[in-house]
Amino acid sequence: MADTDNTPRFRAGGQFWLDLTFDDPYPPEAEPWAQYLGPTDREPSRVQGLNISNNRAPHPSAPGDPRKIRITGQIPDNAPPGEYQLSVLVSQWGPSASPTWHQVPIDFAHIDAGLGIFVDPKQDAPPQPPIPKLTGLN
Repeated sequence: MADTDNTPRFRAGGQFWLDLTFDDPYPPEAEPWAQYLGPTDREPSRVQGLNISNNRAPHPSAPGDPRKIRITGQIPDNAPPGEYQLSVLVSQWGPSASPTWHQVPIDFAHIDAGLGIFVDPKQDAPPQPPIPKLTGLN
């Protein structure tokens, strides 16, 4: 996958999201978690995992549909730029679930598209403007 195709692009230090669609409603107690490996152009010993937090949000195109969810997270500031491939997708259980429940792998081997992302370098924030001196107060 080249960075010139439709690969989703995110910036190091920025927000990330992954939209998921299931054939049945996703349990409300479940919290999805994803890991990407990359950059893919590195030697295998230098590839690192990019963990995406398990913040769950409604799917923007179907906010009331429990079969569609979005997971969001923050790409680390120090994530090397390049292409990353989805390597792990699991359901963990939130605090309302039974403590005896185990994490469940989510099979994505049959999904043919949307398994990669491209991370661009972190963009430095613009300098903060100075605040002028206060000259009055009413």
